[in-house]
Amino acid sequence: VDALGRPTRPGVRGEVTVPGGRNPLAPLLRYRTGDWARLETGACPCGDPMPRLMDLEGRQPVLFRAADGTPVTAVDLSRLLREFPILLHRFSQKRDLSCALDYRPAAGAAVDAAALAAALRRHLGGVPLELRADPALGDDGAKVAPYRSELELT
Repeated sequence: VDALGRPTRPGVRGEVTVPGGRNPLAPLLRYRTGDWARLETGACPCGDPMPRLMDLEGRQPVLFRAADGTPVTAVDLSRLLREFPILLHRFSQKRDLSCALDYRPAAGAAVDAAALAAALRRHLGGVPLELRADPALGDDGAKVAPYRSELELT
């Protein structure tokens, strides 16, 4: 899609979007990845007829650190969060290693905040951690960036 979220034509650079979420009944929803590329649909010189992304420009990785300094990836956190009925989340870490998780519980579901905090602490150690349930997270129409960090990539 272009910067305004409109579909681009094949061969035109745009933000890569993918079907998102775990709801099999909503296949038309697209997650904006933050990666940019152009889609080529013609046959590859090798003969492969599948569409492919060209000139891929990936998004900046997000770095997290546990209390002991070991790296924690967004993939690690995503796997952990999948175990809870969370529809949407925003996880952030400050320079002092303190973390905050804002999350929107799935409709009609209760998130066990104590179990969620314990699972996060298994990955992050003793960093200060704040959990905030926000049933309106994302309702303002703005994209909720799932991961943010003030830590520098090294």
